[in-house]
Amino acid sequence: MTFRPRHAGDGRLRLPSHLKAGLRSLDHPESLDFFASFTGHTADPFARTEEDLLLAEAFARVDLGTSHRASVRWLERHGTLDLQHFFPDEGFETHDRPLAWRTTSDLLVDIERQQANVRWHLETLVHLSDNLELRVPAVTEAADGAWDRRWCELLLDGPEELTFLGGTTDEEVHLRPLPRVRGRRGDVFGPAWSFEPDLPVGTTAAAIAAWSPATRRTWQRLQAEGLPMVWIPSAVWELDWLPFWPEWAERRRASDITVDDWWGLAAIQRRLLAPYVRRAIGESVVVDIVPRGFGEVATSETGEETIDWRGPYELRQRRAWSSLLAPVYLQLLEGHLRVTEGSRAAALCRECGQPFLTLDARRLAFCNDRERYRHGQRAFRERALAAKAQLHGSDADDGAR
Repeated sequence: MTFRPRHAGDGRLRLPSHLKAGLRSLDHPESLDFFASFTGHTADPFARTEEDLLLAEAFARVDLGTSHRASVRWLERHGTLDLQHFFPDEGFETHDRPLAWRTTSDLLVDIERQQANVRWHLETLVHLSDNLELRVPAVTEAADGAWDRRWCELLLDGPEELTFLGGTTDEEVHLRPLPRVRGRRGDVFGPAWSFEPDLPVGTTAAAIAAWSPATRRTWQRLQAEGLPMVWIPSAVWELDWLPFWPEWAERRRASDITVDDWWGLAAIQRRLLAPYVRRAIGESVVVDIVPRGFGEVATSETGEETIDWRGPYELRQRRAWSSLLAPVYLQLLEGHLRVTEGSRAAALCRECGQPFLTLDARRLAFCNDRERYRHGQRAFRERALAAKAQLHGSDADDGAR
């Protein structure tokens, strides 16, 4: 079964061919790289996976760092991220490979960063869906008091700094680290950010001495709290986020911190979705000039299927994505649009506890039929044990009398 978001059109996902996994640096296990080329094979990215999940849910859950063989199989079936083409201005260059392998290349650390982004979006849709009554401006508190203002607090991994949505001072909001260790800078592989002065070679003692102690204290506190971090493309930083700061800062200083309300969280998610949706909708359009009715099978007098190229032609546009992030974010966009319209968009599975999209009206409590079956079987066993215990209790009471 397939469910296409309203803005997906007839887009299909190009699948990689002969995908391989290898280390860019033998001294750094975290430099695991998945590289492949593309062929003409495509798939419907909105069909449910073999786990009976939507692609966004499956991508957020899959563990690609434990088994290289299993990771390769998953990426071959569901597509790669192809970050150097999806975000061409972000420095996701293809590593040097033989010519046949220079089509796409993704580092595991980059993939995991994108998985963290998708998980945050799914969890945010759950929070918005569970508190739909707060869409009404007159309602300021959830009936059960379930709204947590900390859901609006997160770290934005921007081009030059980490930005803490939740800080009250400039030093808390703009966390400027000493070193930035990017996985694609030379042969250094590791965390994208570091606030420890002993990590990169070349950091001077003067820079360490001048670095703000408040920045380090804030960073250590946020790490201890497990605050989520969301990566932002540098190319859209000025477009989507810089105009947001004056309004955001003014509202943070106000007595009623309305930036932490339902619509504040929706605005944050909208800005985080925007760059991915622009790439998914505005790019990868394939234009064909074909006969009108092309694709409809015609049969000749001999019974053979033919295509008649005589007659009026028409222009057709279709999307062919090379990155699975395109359909994933179109699914997330559909959920975001639904929740702002007043409908539920996501929920936590009653069995496994994982967030999932409720774009299909038949999936409201469980993410797939397997979890629904497990929940039913467990509930059945619990009822049977309770009935058995009640029966033994009744027999014991009769014996005592």
